[in-house]
Amino acid sequence: ALPSRPMLDPRSKARRGLVVGLLLGLLAFVGLTVYADGRALAAALAAYDFRWFALGTALATANYGLRFLRWQGYLARIGAEVPLASSARIFLAGFSMGVSPGKLGEVLKSVLLAEAHGVPVARSMPVVLAERLTDLVALVLLVGVSSSVMPDGLFITVVSGGIVAALLVLCAFPPVGRLAIDLVARTGPGAKLEPKLRDAHGAIVAMLSPGPLAVATLLAVVAWALECGSLFAIVRGFEGASLSALESTFAYSGPTLVGALAMVPGGLLVTEGSMTTAIVTLGAPTATASVAAGTTFLVRLATLWWAVLLGVIAAFAHERAMAEVRDRTNALSDS
Repeated sequence: ALPSRPMLDPRSKARRGLVVGLLLGLLAFVGLTVYADGRALAAALAAYDFRWFALGTALATANYGLRFLRWQGYLARIGAEVPLASSARIFLAGFSMGVSPGKLGEVLKSVLLAEAHGVPVARSMPVVLAERLTDLVALVLLVGVSSSVMPDGLFITVVSGGIVAALLVLCAFPPVGRLAIDLVARTGPGAKLEPKLRDAHGAIVAMLSPGPLAVATLLAVVAWALECGSLFAIVRGFEGASLSALESTFAYSGPTLVGALAMVPGGLLVTEGSMTTAIVTLGAPTATASVAAGTTFLVRLATLWWAVLLGVIAAFAHERAMAEVRDRTNALSDS
């Protein structure tokens, strides 16, 4: 049975997150403009061949398809029977929270699953956590593969890999997770959450066992490699500019990983600054400040902001579908 009132208004939640993200995104664009010199950046964008941007956006969009396959696999593991169309809407609606710290605002998907299909939030939240962890593992692997192109690449790989490994141990190694829950349970609020935390921990341990972890990570590696390909394509729209496949992989995955670990909403400011620096370093002499800043701006449009837009549209579509179901249910109960 559907609740008479939504547990959460997806539209207002997406709107608040989007407003914060837009403000930070605007600040990031201002920073890029100041760094590159506004006139030089405008001239570079005016001469840009936007066919490359279209290709980059298509590659980024293909990324979502692979991540949706992973989402479906995780839903199957927790025994959640969700119609394909509704599952797709809920999955995409999570992108509206892509400008939350570490994308953890995507727990909105758990709320929508509970609202629409009665899947308990505590049961589906481990899915969102597993998605984020396997994304981080995939990004570490991509950074490691391409680290040789950057002087500090090995250092970034070791430090970020250590952080992600610690998170995996905390979530996937039962004794460590149980110890963490015991510590939380000693606090006032934590004692009330202890049963749900133990259930959630059991689910996340199952999802991060070697087999499921390997499959999910493989999908994530291919998905994020497509976004690295987005940068590879987009930079070519500037006359004379290019990066190799390995350079593009590092220039995208490294800053994205740093932005995610920094827990800044959408990685904004941190990712833009790191990406621009990496492009200038790896693409010299053709990757001037204006080309690097323009590439970063277009890549973020194609990867982050395109996803947020799709998420907002999906959140609206989900809310409308829910309203239609409620109307039909009410009509049947009145007849």
